[in-house]
Amino acid sequence: LNAAVKEVTEDVVQVKNKDGSVDTMEYGALVWVAGVGMRPFTKALCEQIGKENGQTDRRGLLVDECLRVKGTPAGEVFALGDCAFSGNPPTAQVAFQQGKYLGKFFRKGNEDMLTRPDTKGFVYNHQGAMAYIGKGEAATQLDPNGILKLGKGSITDHIFWRSLYGETDQLRVGGLAGFAIWRSVYYLKLMSARNCWAVGSDWMRTTFFGRPASSSAQGTYMLAGN
Repeated sequence: LNAAVKEVTEDVVQVKNKDGSVDTMEYGALVWVAGVGMRPFTKALCEQIGKENGQTDRRGLLVDECLRVKGTPAGEVFALGDCAFSGNPPTAQVAFQQGKYLGKFFRKGNEDMLTRPDTKGFVYNHQGAMAYIGKGEAATQLDPNGILKLGKGSITDHIFWRSLYGETDQLRVGGLAGFAIWRSVYYLKLMSARNCWAVGSDWMRTTFFGRPASSSAQGTYMLAGN
């Protein structure tokens, strides 16, 4: 519809079009997938910096190509992930790569990169997308060129990889195989041995004993009738 939701009542939805007109539509079931707004801290920081200093977007902190927050002293305030608006999709994959990129700034010997205007900006490398769809299955869409960087070197340009992937931009895997890929990537991205143990043991416990579900009667008192 390319319109903004203006109001939702018990049985109708009002949407506002770009020309200012309002349409009313009846509905039976409403599924809300509009996302979330800024966290209070992020919103307060945007207001503190001010629109006059470049913070004019309601989706997050505006940053430059090096993830430096606009309107703040160069090399002092950075933002990444969901709280920042950099023109990249707000996904965990983007945030992970942004974290690695910013990590270079804080390593010993690279302090001068914080304020240099010629610092190489962040470049997002899309490697694919994955989604769990239930019942031990997942849908994955991998980008072999983004993972192996085919053609970027003599090893990755080897005929074996070319014969395996060809020139395809996307490799789609679904079902149980997709679920195995999804869980493997998820597990490998965990940041500590404690997290690996906690997640791994939870998966094992769920596999053998199932996941406990709350009863609708929990927290209520059963009153016997006369």
